[in-house]
Amino acid sequence: MFKHKSVSAFVSLLFLIGSGFSASALAVEPVVWDINSRAELLKGEARGVSVTDNGILTLAPNLNHLFNTDQAYVWSTAMDPAGNVYLGTGHDGKLFRVSPDGKGSLLYKAPELDVTALAIAGDGAIFAATSPDGKVYRVTSDGKAEVYFDPAVSTSGRWLFWAMARWRWAQVTTESCIGYARPDPNRKVLC
Repeated sequence: MFKHKSVSAFVSLLFLIGSGFSASALAVEPVVWDINSRAELLKGEARGVSVTDNGILTLAPNLNHLFNTDQAYVWSTAMDPAGNVYLGTGHDGKLFRVSPDGKGSLLYKAPELDVTALAIAGDGAIFAATSPDGKVYRVTSDGKAEVYFDPAVSTSGRWLFWAMARWRWAQVTTESCIGYARPDPNRKVLC
């Protein structure tokens, strides 16, 4: 029995020595790169970091894919007080609602090509400015829409609404007005 214990101890000792040797043989030293230009930095693969146009390396935001519109462009976005995000798209003139949990759905399909600007009204309705004819639609939370402003009725010329801020002021481009416009109570845009 004594001989068996000594053989067992000897085998254990050899195993410990062997594993210590192999661990030290497989140990890895840190590798340091000296990168002298933005071009050299961009040759690598960035994971979890962003590279600025000046070549500064910063932590990147964590992005999660929530909803795919299957549209060529998202021209405009707005968020309501409940946290729903609205996406105005082109070239199919679709308005999508994405809930705070990331579930998205089509809210309204405009008869025009692009939804170029969005604004949330105090009552929760969404104002959606469209192109190329410049109509502004008032869309309710159930997807029903009415033409709120039609430049063909109000004036002559083509309109392009490219930004709205809570529907107090709008940035517009027309044949006679470039700059900011304000809607009046009669649904006319004053420039």
